[in-house]
Amino acid sequence: MAAVKPRRLAYLIHTFPLFSLTFIVDEIETMRDLGAQIDLYGVRLPQPDEYPDAYQKYCDETTYALPVKILKHIEEHAKWLCRHPIKYFSCLWFVLTASKCSLKERAKLVGYLCEAVALADHINPDKYDHLHVHFLFGGSLVALFLKKLTGINYSATGHGTDFLVDRWLLHEKVCGAEFVRIGTQYNADFIQKEIAPAEAGELFVLPFGIDHKNLIDSKQAIIEKIEQRKNEPIVIINVGRLVWQKGQVTLIESARILKDKGLDFRLDIIGEGELRGEIETLIARYDLQEQVVMRGALPRNEVLEAMQAADIFAFSSLSEGFGIVLLEAMLCGLAIVAPNITGVSEIVMDGKTGIIYPSQTGSVLASSLEQLIINKTLRQSYQLNALDDVCARFDHLDKVAQLYKRMTLCE
Repeated sequence: MAAVKPRRLAYLIHTFPLFSLTFIVDEIETMRDLGAQIDLYGVRLPQPDEYPDAYQKYCDETTYALPVKILKHIEEHAKWLCRHPIKYFSCLWFVLTASKCSLKERAKLVGYLCEAVALADHINPDKYDHLHVHFLFGGSLVALFLKKLTGINYSATGHGTDFLVDRWLLHEKVCGAEFVRIGTQYNADFIQKEIAPAEAGELFVLPFGIDHKNLIDSKQAIIEKIEQRKNEPIVIINVGRLVWQKGQVTLIESARILKDKGLDFRLDIIGEGELRGEIETLIARYDLQEQVVMRGALPRNEVLEAMQAADIFAFSSLSEGFGIVLLEAMLCGLAIVAPNITGVSEIVMDGKTGIIYPSQTGSVLASSLEQLIINKTLRQSYQLNALDDVCARFDHLDKVAQLYKRMTLCE
């Protein structure tokens, strides 16, 4: 069958929109600009405090599987059983025979099947040319059930924060898709180690991008910032949820070491999370109140403003999928310090746009930060190189256009 350019696409994101999913919103809007007609679907409507006010319009246009009216939902199951018994029983057979599943996990599969049934009248080949799902979590299993029920082809974007943490039924999630878009070669290699390459289908390695045209006017802005801040204390910034994976506890330890060495700096930490109390306790214990500022969760525009006023971005994560925040930091002209984890070295060029340190300890992180604090020439070189590199290699429009083109090849 000849390739058909999708006239309409269905996008499925389990819980949408959220503060943390700005990059998906950008992808959807850019793809619409490229001519795609996209309808949005989700499983759960987020609470009002989980997304910015500006995203209310996405809530309004998204069709959600939950909540369901029990009697109506039973009727929907009965309809599929009567009209398409083979397809329906193939889904039940999958629930019963999926490998390495506990009783609790099979119950979860029943839930995903119910969510697919709730969406099947909306997402099917009669209405859409293709379905795309973000994250290889439960949403990708809903997409798999939709394929079994309706025959719609789907693709998925794996982010790393999903399959690097939760490998449950990864084989089925990946092999059921026409292709899986992966942000780094490291993550693609990881999946191929988990799944025999011959069975993995197409792993489409395509880095995420960032819209550099709307955030920074020119390289001149970075040069002016460097000149304006030449006599001010170095500002280090960290952005991320306050959870163990983001490594802020290690970052506070490195701040203690830098203070003990008499270095003049300020560390801004942007984000909220379960470890805030522990981090604040460490700040008090190490007497870092003058050096460390806990700024809480901020809207994206304020995060970018804070980045533009800083010098160094400290990426302290212990585990990460892609790290779009690294692209934002580079675009704001920050020298990067980051650990050698997952695919970080495919984003940050060690010795050109920043320093990649080998182990996730406070002393090693402090040593890397110290290099950039005391070596102004090196720091400023990384700042300018970071802007050039992110614009050259991670252009948002180019990446979305490639993804859209790949979708058009799905029959």
